[in-house]
Amino acid sequence: MWLVYLLLSEWSFVTVMIPMLSFLLDFLNENKNCLSDNDKARIYTNIGYYIDFDSSTPDYLLKAEELDSQYYETYEGLGLYYFA
Repeated sequence: MWLVYLLLSEWSFVTVMIPMLSFLLDFLNENKNCLSDNDKARIYTNIGYYIDFDSSTPDYLLKAEELDSQYYETYEGLGLYYFA
């Protein structure tokens, strides 16, 4: 029974997260000029937590850091990426 739950929970995670990430990326691209650096850093951090750990470099977390992110999650994610 727990295996079925695990498979269903992973499936639901993928079906929910992929559209949400594409929505965030589209929103960011369409509204770059309207958003402050603080807002962009928050969005890059949120995207980075779901995309960067599957890639070879933490691109979105580094973009957030370049914007002088004030969110500890940015630096926590970078720390987890480099020291894990």
